[in-house]
Amino acid sequence: MDNAGLHLKVMTSTEVDMNTINNFHRGILIFAFTVVSLLIPQNSYASRYLLFAEAQGVAGYSSETEDLIYYSHHQHAVMQKPSLGFDYIQRLGSVSKDYAVLAVQARLAYDNTKDSNLEPQLYNAYLKLKLPYTDLWIGHNKPAMGLNSYLDNHATLTSDLSMVGFGFDRDWGTGIETDLQHWNFKLSATTGSGMALKTDGSYLLATRVARGDLKKENYTVGVTALKGKVLESMGYQIMHNNTKHTEAMIGFDLGYRYLNYELKADLLGGSFYHQDAYAGLLRATWYPGSEDRTAIEPQIMLYQMVGDTSRDYSVSVSHIISPEFSVKAMYDYSQSKDASKLVLQVYYYHNLQLFKEK
Repeated sequence: MDNAGLHLKVMTSTEVDMNTINNFHRGILIFAFTVVSLLIPQNSYASRYLLFAEAQGVAGYSSETEDLIYYSHHQHAVMQKPSLGFDYIQRLGSVSKDYAVLAVQARLAYDNTKDSNLEPQLYNAYLKLKLPYTDLWIGHNKPAMGLNSYLDNHATLTSDLSMVGFGFDRDWGTGIETDLQHWNFKLSATTGSGMALKTDGSYLLATRVARGDLKKENYTVGVTALKGKVLESMGYQIMHNNTKHTEAMIGFDLGYRYLNYELKADLLGGSFYHQDAYAGLLRATWYPGSEDRTAIEPQIMLYQMVGDTSRDYSVSVSHIISPEFSVKAMYDYSQSKDASKLVLQVYYYHNLQLFKEK
């Protein structure tokens, strides 16, 4: 699981070579998804698509390294880093009905720990089938757990529970989602490896049952349960010699919007690697202007896992300059490290049209 609180072991030359191979395979996978995606609009079915160009600049200062940094969370974590990429969503179906959705989101990010200073990143890479009464997805997507299962965080600077070892923001596998009026049910079965595709006996089963929709009804309340044998990872780095860690947890999450104020909470507790583990996140958002263009978000996150305990405080300020451009700043303080960092981000997200819709 993504965990910035646990130390990476020193990599041997063999591991460096394996990372080079994994980067090559990741690049091939991104290329294959891209080619398939761009060819689909030319088939005989009615199709609709969205294609966005994405670019971001990320830089800051860390008191821990006493130097400039070019990431928001950790240099081995995937979010956020200076990068160029695209976000593609393809709807497939007839004139009157969608049968499937293909989603591909990939980036080429700057990472000065790599020999090439570049890291290919694959976020969304899944096919979602629109079946009677339910949706079924296959590929790389969000597991069914807590706030992360329904929030769009691909450009956010603040951390969440997945970044400190509790679950994954993305994982490889399959899942289903069903909406029944005010209720939502999700179930996922994934590899338990996160960003990296590993199938060596690790797994993660997760489910979330929730009432309400934060975007449509201004509230959501959910209960999560998960169980598995998962790998400790930070971005694409697999730690602890590929050791599989047993995990069993239950959780509660809440999202509530009132006027221009929003509150989110995410709690998880149980066992990890045969030891007690817990985590909690509380995030408040204030939108002082119109159309939610400006947001101020203070957050507190606390967690304990395998002897690693911390309380992290952060506050972020963001402003949408135009539909394409936004700027963000974040201050973050980690109690366990007694270290702070200030991070700035310029983000560009532009809708492209390469094909005429049929």
